[in-house]
Parts: sequence; structure tokens; C-alpha cells
Amino acid sequence: MHDPYIAKGLEYLLGITFLVLFTGFWRYAIGGASVAERAAVRAERRLPLLDMFRVPEGVMFHPGHAWMRADAPGIATVGMDDFAQQLVGPIAALDLPPLGTAIEQGARGWRLKADSKSVDMVSPVTGRVVAINEAALGNPAAVNEDPFGRGWLMKVEAPRLVANTKQLLSGRAARDLMSSSWDELSALLSPQVGLVMHDGGAPVKGFARGVDAENWDAIARRFLRS
Repeated sequence: MHDPYIAKGLEYLLGITFLVLFTGFWRYAIGGASVAERAAVRAERRLPLLDMFRVPEGVMFHPGHAWMRADAPGIATVGMDDFAQQLVGPIAALDLPPLGTAIEQGARGWRLKADSKSVDMVSPVTGRVVAINEAALGNPAAVNEDPFGRGWLMKVEAPRLVANTKQLLSGRAARDLMSSSWDELSALLSPQVGLVMHDGGAPVKGFARGVDAENWDAIARRFLRS
């Protein structure tokens, strides 16, 4: 005899079984984790800043990771910041503009070479080049070792220096720039690079290579806005 209660119970049981199997299949298809779980994993992959990037007092920063310091009235000393030099790693050569060259804030200021690749950097100020650091030209490692000291690159006569500084960052805003740049970069870094750093080893020089060893110059240009 057909029992309607038993038939209805079987229908419910089949429905629940289908939902359980479908949920398991869907989690497998999307990688075994919900959107929130995947976001948490990505967040965990971001590495702590750990004061890795120097932000000296009296220095102003362009979002393209070039710096400027007013060392005399109307004269700006410029260079590449600590994030930039760690991003590109050991610098093999510098291509600085000749004396008298006019440069514009946010446009190409100079070029660096590493491995067999070249990467442009933007100038933090507008003006005319009045001095270049010959010592850094002869020993580009100075930029990696002391980017705000021996590794300065050029002195620029900057008639619109006050206006230029409105587009630059210092203090807390500059540290926020380093933090946001690092968050973006560390989310791209391979877990192997992160393990090296969490093991207490020295920070890897040339972070862009940790993202894409073959096309690291394109990664660098993305962060240096060139």
C-alpha cells in the first residue's frame, strides 16, 4: 500500500541530499573556499611593513617613489626613494640628463638599468638640472646603500618649488604611501618570497623579480608610474 507520508519523506530526503552534494561540488569548483575565506587568505599573504622603508624628516615624496629635498632657496635635491631601490634591486647603471636639461614634475626624469632591462623614473619637481651626482654615476650601488644621502641623483633649479610641493607627500602621508605600495606589492609576491622574509632573513632585493622574474621591469614601471 502506498504510504503518502513515506513518499513525502523520501522527497525531502532527496532534496536535502541534492543540496548537500551541490554545495560540495560548488565549493570544489570555486577552489574550496568562500569569497570571504579567499579574501582572508589574500590578506594573510600580505606581509607586514616592519619599517622596511625609510621616510626621513625633511624629505618630500612623489607617488612615483622619487624624492625631493629643498637644500637651498629654489634648489631641490632629488633621488629615488627606499621603496623604489628595493623594488628594482641592485642598480647596474644610471642614465641622468645632462646639465641644463628641463624636466617636468611627473614626467620622465632619469633612467636606471638593472640586469639587461631599463626602467624610467619620474621627476618630483619641475625645473632645470644644475648638478648631477657623478659619484653615484660611477658607483650606482650608492643608491641602493644610501638613497637619501650618497645616492642623491640631481640638483634642480626649481622656480615653482612651492607649487610643486603641493603634489608631494611628507610625514604621515609619505608613510601611508609606503604602506599602501607595500600592501599592493606583497599581495602579488610569491609565498616563497614571503617565507624568506618571515624566516628572519634580510629583505629580498629586487621585489619586482619576486612577482615576475622575466617581466619584472613592467612590474617596476607600474609602481614607479613611468
